[in-house]
Amino acid sequence: TSSAVTVVSVPDQPGAITGEAAVCAGDSESYSVAAVAGATTYTWSIPAGAAILSGQGTAGITVLWGSTSGNVSVTASNGCGTSAASAESVTVTSVPDAPGAISGNASVCEAATENYSIDAVSGATGYTWTVPAGAIILSGQGTTDISVEFGTQSGTIAVFASNQCGDG
Repeated sequence: TSSAVTVVSVPDQPGAITGEAAVCAGDSESYSVAAVAGATTYTWSIPAGAAILSGQGTAGITVLWGSTSGNVSVTASNGCGTSAASAESVTVTSVPDAPGAISGNASVCEAATENYSIDAVSGATGYTWTVPAGAIILSGQGTTDISVEFGTQSGTIAVFASNQCGDG
């Protein structure tokens, strides 16, 4: 008698991972690889603080990002072994922290022009200032320094920092 024998090899390394390489903390993003011939399962690894929401064991996953950047990697496996890993580096950006104290005069004369500033906030790409009703921002909206012409009303000057992930 005779018996047919099939030789199975370890799967090849998965190809390039598709998915966003720059994400915001708290975003859910999908990552995938093309199916690998002979693979029966896929094992994904992600940075600490992130979570695989779905797809572990398959050629595609959905990741909920924390605040830590790092690699998304995947191996393909079958009963004969595990391939080398493919990886994609992912950079995580968080919304900026709140700005520190605003520097400038707290008591001003009607129709006076005054300057106000904050220290730059790490990771911020822009700043949005608000001033009391009747006051006008003459220059600096979007930056860390503004010049304000006051009207007759008192109020609050406020600023928040922002970037591509949102407002701090």
